[in-house]
Amino acid sequence: MLSKPAIQPSCFNSRLLPDLFDLKQLEEGTPIRVAEFGPANGDTIKFLSQFNCRLVVIDIKEDFIQINNKIENAEDIGDEQILEMFKAALRQLSGTQVDICLFWDMFNYLEPRVLGLFLQALAPHLSTRFRGHGFAVLNKGTPLHEQTYGIINSELLSTQSQGRGELPHRHSQSVINGATQGIAVRQGVLREDGRLEILLHKG
Repeated sequence: MLSKPAIQPSCFNSRLLPDLFDLKQLEEGTPIRVAEFGPANGDTIKFLSQFNCRLVVIDIKEDFIQINNKIENAEDIGDEQILEMFKAALRQLSGTQVDICLFWDMFNYLEPRVLGLFLQALAPHLSTRFRGHGFAVLNKGTPLHEQTYGIINSELLSTQSQGRGELPHRHSQSVINGATQGIAVRQGVLREDGRLEILLHKG
């Protein structure tokens, strides 16, 4: 029996990466702290290793799935319980404040109320110069399938399909802004596949 060929990564230009990373400051040696939410990616590691960067990889998807399952199976679970679960999932950030968060598709694993609780748990770990990057949708009817992402350079992203089902939710920019506390979507660029690439700022 022949096995299916591996899905090859592709890449696309990002107009938001130059605003996410100040390349001039990085080349001058300004230290940055980056949190990547998802599996470790070789492209991202290679890119950031050029600079004075501390990268924390938080592969949080399974935690999100477990939290979703607990919510579905216990309708009376309270916000405080969910908040404590998120705090435990973010234990790698204990004592750390990060400047950049690479959220990728992670917002689309959580319903709006729960997304707000996740961001509430994350808030104490965000520095005053926080920037975030992720994906939403312009049209909620747009299907979103699981992908992984990597940063090739300050203008180019790699992406690879995981060949799995659709993401549990498809959030618009307004839904994300309604769920966030202290951060907001400041820029958005519509991609060809219907994803809305977003840049988040603090305040």
